[in-house]
Amino acid sequence: MKYFKIKIFIVMSVIAVLSGLSFSRDVSFSNEVVIARPVAEVYAFLADFENMPKWNYYLRSVKRISAGPLAVGTAFHQVRKSDEQDYKITELDSNSIAVETLPPYRKLQMRFEFHQERASTRVVDTWLIRVPFFLSPFIKHNVRNGVAANLEKLKVLLENGQVVLQDGRMEKL
Repeated sequence: MKYFKIKIFIVMSVIAVLSGLSFSRDVSFSNEVVIARPVAEVYAFLADFENMPKWNYYLRSVKRISAGPLAVGTAFHQVRKSDEQDYKITELDSNSIAVETLPPYRKLQMRFEFHQERASTRVVDTWLIRVPFFLSPFIKHNVRNGVAANLEKLKVLLENGQVVLQDGRMEKL
């Protein structure tokens, strides 16, 4: 029975490809973290995307690849553990920053929202990522948990001035 289901899946997949159906699905999720720092400080740190490897263990480096002041359209190149991507800022105002990957990379939109809570900042990090439909439940769960863990590292870094990332790297402000 197991092999029959695999054969059916393969046949359906071939039919879908030949008929032009998409095998992708957009998956979205949000995570939140409250950081005991003022909004302006948290915003400034996150708006400088070259800071991302200091709190996101999956990133090796982020470099700005466009000239001029930070604005909508500013582009970056990031090197991750297993690949590289280019992305640009699509939204930049006092309460939010959003980026989106550039073609030919898989669609990824990431948006940070900043909310003042007394002397702290609540950061809402919302992702939309296009993934193969059959992997979407697994990817959503794993990526969401990974993003949440990274946000906790961001909190520790901004509140304490240093953090040990999941891969053992020590990062400092």
